Amino acid sequence: MIDFSKFLQQKLLFLLSLFTISQSFVYPSQSSFSPGSSLVGTRFLDYPFNPRASVKPLASRSSSNANWGIFQHDQKPIFPKDFKAVTVAASEAVAATLYGKERLDPKTSHNARSRTVYSTLPIRREADRGRIGIEIDGASHLFGSGGITDSRAVRLLSLYFGAELAKGPWKGYEELPKNFTRPVLIYFNTIKQSLIACEELASLKKIPDAPTTCNDIIIKTLGQDTEIPKIMKKKTKSVKSATEGLVNPKQGIVVVVQPTDFNEEFRPPGPAVNSVSHLQQLVAQAAIENLPVVIISPRFLCQQPFESNSWDQSGFQRSSVYGGDEPPRGPAPWILRDFFPPVFVWIGCAVSLSHFENTQVENGSKSFSFSRVSMVQSVLNKEHSWDLFGVGQHDQKLVHHYLASTSTSAGRPTMAIIKYIFDEWNDSGNEELLPRTI
Repeated sequence: MIDFSKFLQQKLLFLLSLFTISQSFVYPSQSSFSPGSSLVGTRFLDYPFNPRASVKPLASRSSSNANWGIFQHDQKPIFPKDFKAVTVAASEAVAATLYGKERLDPKTSHNARSRTVYSTLPIRREADRGRIGIEIDGASHLFGSGGITDSRAVRLLSLYFGAELAKGPWKGYEELPKNFTRPVLIYFNTIKQSLIACEELASLKKIPDAPTTCNDIIIKTLGQDTEIPKIMKKKTKSVKSATEGLVNPKQGIVVVVQPTDFNEEFRPPGPAVNSVSHLQQLVAQAAIENLPVVIISPRFLCQQPFESNSWDQSGFQRSSVYGGDEPPRGPAPWILRDFFPPVFVWIGCAVSLSHFENTQVENGSKSFSFSRVSMVQSVLNKEHSWDLFGVGQHDQKLVHHYLASTSTSAGRPTMAIIKYIFDEWNDSGNEELLPRTI
């Protein structure tokens, strides 16, 4: 006599094993990815084109790169090429996020169609509206060829960014008196960096056309000055508002500049002890006071391993948004999950092109020498796309040419896909793809 219960159990185990094998094939491990490897079968990047969107796919792309969702906007975006344009674009993204006016993230609809946890992409949560991340990489390109270092460029940019945030009221978001300003509290990693920032802020105030809101900037050191200034504290505290992520940007804004777990100022350089806990304490205090926190270019995972209170970022991106590591190193501190994905990303040099020569004929011969590819992403961009720009020189002037865009669901473009896009753009005979001076 046949034991039907045992027979049914064996059938179920067999079907379950087939399902597991199929899932391991459809969703390969991203930790094994290397630039230039095939992307075929990577289901989590299979982001279909929106037929109603005013974008068009880039012609003649190979099937292995199609999963990146490469397309071109009908209205070519403009690249913010100087520090003033970057600070304005970043502050607009912050204001839109704080007041819930950002464009809809396509990853939301992507997750609604996802069948497994492996294809679910990280999106910003409502409870984290007051925790905002910004990525600025290669900031020295914003200050010309004066030989400024990236560390100083980020420091100067943060001061201009703080002055832009202090301006008020934010047009379209706040109805306040025209002379309203908000305090901006800027934290740096070390006392040395804070002192240098104070000197640079004092020099900035002496410039004739310097923004008057520079007087509303307060500079402190992360882990040293833990007390929130009284001017930024609210009179009545509510535990419910803190747990729900409610913030009031009219009280002020806290900015943390490039928090890191590695101090290069040490001799010899070494780990920055308790840097993560200091950041967590500051974020918690800001939440109690209903203050939004903006982190600029966090750089963790330099040396310290995180065995607890951490999350693995290698399962949903091939290039780390913060820092651009390929593949992303993990796990990262859990606190960074609240600041992911960033609302604004500006990359000065995503790929170096070694002065590739390109000649286009249009009303005469024009020769362009391309040195690098830059890219930008914002929550105010259509489709939250990653927009790529070729940076070249013509008549001793720096010009930026829009190449193409990639889907936000695919994550930050890798160096391999960026080089591929530039080659496709350069080899295309379409007049719409010819270089355009911005």
